Amino acid sequence: MNLASLNLTADQNSKLVAWQTDCMKAGCTEHSRAAFMKKAKNILSADQYAQLKSECDKTMTKKS
Repeated sequence: MNLASLNLTADQNSKLVAWQTDCMKAGCTEHSRAAFMKKAKNILSADQYAQLKSECDKTMTKKS
């Protein structure tokens, strides 16, 4: 997933990368993805979150 388009702060970026890594280690299951998105929602603006959700949805659709 490309996080560059979200215009993240350095802190937001480092947290999302770490959480994304954890999600991927867990196999990107529905549960791990939900946990990632819940954490992300707490640190992102509404616009950033909407973009992230869209990117995640695209990624999950490609995997199916």
